[in-house]
Amino acid sequence: MKLLTTQKDILYELIEENPDFTPMQFELNDLLRGNISLISHNNSQFYFKITSSQNYADYYHADFSPGQSSLIASRAEINFSDICISFRIWLSCLNKELKSPNKWHRLQHEIQSVDIKFSYSNHDVFTYAEYEDISSRIQELKKGIRAISFTQDQFNVIDSKLDLLVESAKTASKFDWGSFFFGTIVNIILQLGVTPENASSLWALIKTTFSNLLLIK
Repeated sequence: MKLLTTQKDILYELIEENPDFTPMQFELNDLLRGNISLISHNNSQFYFKITSSQNYADYYHADFSPGQSSLIASRAEINFSDICISFRIWLSCLNKELKSPNKWHRLQHEIQSVDIKFSYSNHDVFTYAEYEDISSRIQELKKGIRAISFTQDQFNVIDSKLDLLVESAKTASKFDWGSFFFGTIVNIILQLGVTPENASSLWALIKTTFSNLLLIK
């Protein structure tokens, strides 16, 4: 038994009541086989599928993606009131999944977008003069970052991490410090959720600040 029009309207209204979505972001289709109603979210692979039970009248199976703790979740032999509860849960899970920053993807993007590296190729430590130069450039970097649209809290975190870079230059090899530097910058971008525009500005500032110490890939 397919859903009644009144039942479909109730699901429509549940979407309307949700502040994060509008009905225009979804599509409902009745599939010819198996008495299935499928609500799909446009521009994603996510869905909420309602199948009539073969065992009990007025009962259903709900399969939906995403679930609360898995890509696909199911509920069997439930009435329409429980369908509505599951549908609300699905909308909440869907909103969280769509708004997730996908940090793994962002990490790969940042790594691939870095077209510079330090020219250090040996494992010698910095001389005193080289350390002073690094420290001075980090301070210059801190000042330059003030021109980028970060919040004060973000500035505080960035300053703290840059201070650690200065401290590590006292003992780390040049090669290791160069790797640590870029790892720190990527971590700052991901941890603080830095926008792509601000990340681009940050990398450009680094190129300028450390210009004669860098190799352009």
